[in-house]
Amino acid sequence: MTPWQPRADTKKEVGRSCALSASPHAAGADPGPGENQTTAIIDVARLFAFEEVDFPVLESEALFIRKAGEEITGQLYSFEDKGGRHVALRPELTPSLARLVIQKGKSVSLPLKWFAIGQCWRYERTTGGRRREHYQWNMDIIGVPGVADEISTD
Repeated sequence: MTPWQPRADTKKEVGRSCALSASPHAAGADPGPGENQTTAIIDVARLFAFEEVDFPVLESEALFIRKAGEEITGQLYSFEDKGGRHVALRPELTPSLARLVIQKGKSVSLPLKWFAIGQCWRYERTTGGRRREHYQWNMDIIGVPGVADEISTD
């Protein structure tokens, strides 16, 4: 059996076609050459002394419900994993950022200047320019007393 052929028992169990398509899932897109702007974004963030952080693509569903309320569950790509945990593909980066700051606690010096560029998913109606799969760019300064302190050129 080759990797792209469905197992005979899978087709019987699932009851759906396993034919492959060259098109991306309706939720996403394939950026072509020159359509990815992440290099320029990273350069700007580093120019202003931001450190790059990254977060898991899969997080606890409760993390997103805590931030947005129960109504977010209709927009999550979520499921119960093999360990019985309710998990979701991240719909945004901010809750993961907050979780990481809490996790690091006093082991990091403030202020933090962190940036992240992450792939996110929301199950909602697609419109012109808005897909279910998207990228989010966060540049966050954590641990300064006021908004004026976030305005900086150094």
